[in-house]
Amino acid sequence: MAETIGGIEYVLRNVEMTIDKHSFIARVAWLQTNTGGEQLLLGREVVFDKFNIEFRQADEQIIFKWREDSNS
Repeated sequence: MAETIGGIEYVLRNVEMTIDKHSFIARVAWLQTNTGGEQLLLGREVVFDKFNIEFRQADEQIIFKWREDSNS
């Protein structure tokens, strides 16, 4: 368990994830403090390095495209 400067507590774990048949380990943090929003934080450092991500706000879609040069 850790705590940020703002006083929000979280638990950090390494989790195996699969997106579009591509498996990898990502660090994921669960908030322990109720902030009124989503309670799961996805480690962007891994996912954003392995995928090109397109946000289609009007369609409410997020599209993940595997980067060919990313390491498995």
